[in-house]
Amino acid sequence: MHKAIRWALGAMLACPLWAVADYTVVQVAPFSGSQEVTGKLLNQGINLVFKDVNEKGGIGGQKLRLVTYDDAYKPEETVKKLKDAVADKPVALTGLVGTSNMLAAIEAGVFDQLGVPVVGVHTGGTSVRDKKHPLIYHLRASYGAELEKLVHVASTVGINKFGVVYQNDAFGQDGLAQVKKSIAAHNSTLVGASSYDKQTLQMGAAADAMLKGEPGAVILVGNTIPAINFLKAYRDKGGFAPVYTLSVVNEREIVTQLGTQYAHGLGISQVVPLASSGVVPMNREYQALLKKYGPADARPTERSLEGFVYAKVLVEALRKAGAKAGDPAALTKALEGMNLDLGGFSISFAPGQHEGSRYVELTMVNRSGDLVR
Repeated sequence: MHKAIRWALGAMLACPLWAVADYTVVQVAPFSGSQEVTGKLLNQGINLVFKDVNEKGGIGGQKLRLVTYDDAYKPEETVKKLKDAVADKPVALTGLVGTSNMLAAIEAGVFDQLGVPVVGVHTGGTSVRDKKHPLIYHLRASYGAELEKLVHVASTVGINKFGVVYQNDAFGQDGLAQVKKSIAAHNSTLVGASSYDKQTLQMGAAADAMLKGEPGAVILVGNTIPAINFLKAYRDKGGFAPVYTLSVVNEREIVTQLGTQYAHGLGISQVVPLASSGVVPMNREYQALLKKYGPADARPTERSLEGFVYAKVLVEALRKAGAKAGDPAALTKALEGMNLDLGGFSISFAPGQHEGSRYVELTMVNRSGDLVR
């Protein structure tokens, strides 16, 4: 046998297929379009952890490498970019965004094709969780838990008539179903529901529907730009009911574009502790890394903190997997048995139970345009 061939065969036997030079992680997310801020902030939080780990020598001497793809929040692009990512040979995926995007990827079979864990996705959609895909690990509470929190808090102050504005896709339909369930559980009434097209984001008809129904509170199942458009249309038409929305909304964009006269009083559920608070040890670590690695004008945000959580959990799983961290089976096993305290924020997985967190709290935009509990 030729010496070169004997050497190559020996190297292959000595180096298992799961051994890698570094750990490549792929994020397919919107870095353009209506949800680009979400994609970029998740990416910021992930990178804070990766940079810190790499500066300290990596994991077992191997560095973390984050490869990003822009899907512009379009489900068909999510599928396409995930297929492109096969060539990167990632050990894991993280930071994907969108209920419809995740459903499209599941139905297209691309997660099965990649065959690696998906650690942290930016959706709380029940329709995604009900698929129980064995490679997807959720690190945020469900939209059902968030919406239950919003209805419960409103009910405690005497509100019993609700209006719902929702995105006309899987995300919005899922949210509408969850709101109806919570309203019924609190013996309250749905007095109006209006959908909007996520391509046009026009909110005039939704504002009119809420004015007609005269709810005690409006729950918006949508993202940041729809929230901006609805708040302006509803308030300009004379709507005065409090508006509550989900954690996927970025209050800084609303304050920047509309000012506090529109944003003040907006209630937003959160699936991580208030990022600006230093009470939780995890937050203090996040804030320190943001100051060290982030841009000079960076300020703590819940989306960036969420990305930080994704990365911390993935790093812990890679460490638990040890020398076999590049092997999807070993990484999955490490995730399946995880009970992790990140410092006042706990994550727990088990075989068949991939919802790692049920944490939800309510925040509100104050007169200064800041989030407060």
